[in-house]
Amino acid sequence: MNHSEPVRIRVARFWSDGLLNGQCRKALLRLTMFLMLAPIVYAEENIQAFMLASQSENRLLPEDDLIERITRELSLVYRTVPAVAKLRLFSPWTPGKVILGLEKGGKVKLAAGELEEVSAANEKYGPVTKKPFRSLEAVTLTFAKPYNADELVKVYSQLPGVKYAEADRMVGDGDRVVREVKSREIVHYTFSKGWGDCPSGCIHRHFWEIQVEDKKVTLIKEHGDPLP
Repeated sequence: MNHSEPVRIRVARFWSDGLLNGQCRKALLRLTMFLMLAPIVYAEENIQAFMLASQSENRLLPEDDLIERITRELSLVYRTVPAVAKLRLFSPWTPGKVILGLEKGGKVKLAAGELEEVSAANEKYGPVTKKPFRSLEAVTLTFAKPYNADELVKVYSQLPGVKYAEADRMVGDGDRVVREVKSREIVHYTFSKGWGDCPSGCIHRHFWEIQVEDKKVTLIKEHGDPLP
C-alpha cells in the first residue's frame, strides 16, 4: 500500500481491486458491503468521510482536501459522541455505477464500438465493465472508481445513442449523516439512526445534532424516538 497516495486514489484502488480480481464481486457492487469491508482493508481511511464528501460536491470524485477535512471532523465527533461512531451513512446510489437506456440496436452497437461518444467516455473514466440487460435495450456500467453516480448520469445522459441514464438507486433507508457548513469555522452535523422496516423507509429515527468549531465539538441536541 502506498500511503503517499491521495485518499480518493487509495479508496478507488480498494474498489478496483475488489471489483476486478473477482473477489466478492457481487457483494462489492453493493454499498453495504463496501462500507463494511473498506475500514478493515484501509483502517487509516475514513470511508464515511469519502462518501459524505462525494455526496456534498457536484464532482465525479471529491477533492482530497475536503475528504481530509471531513475525516478530521468526524474523528473529533466520534471521540466526543461515541454513539454516532456506530452509524453507517446510507447512500441513495451505488458508487461508480450507472444504467444506460439505449436506442434500438444500441447494445450491439456498443459492443461493436459504434457508439463512439459512449466508448470515448468509457475510455476516459474507466476501467469499466459493461453488463447488458437480457430483455431491455439497456446496459449497466460499473466503473473501477467509486464515482458520484449522479454526476455520471449527467455525463452519459447527453451522449448520442443514449435515451436515458440513471443511477443504481439503493432500496429503502438507513442511518443518515447531513453536513452543513455554517461559516468558515463552524460546521453542523445531523446524525440519525433509522430502524424498523428500513427497506420501506424506516419507521423510527433518533437524531444527534452536533456542532464542530475548530477542534471543539458540542452536542447541541439529541431527540427523536427512544433508541432500541
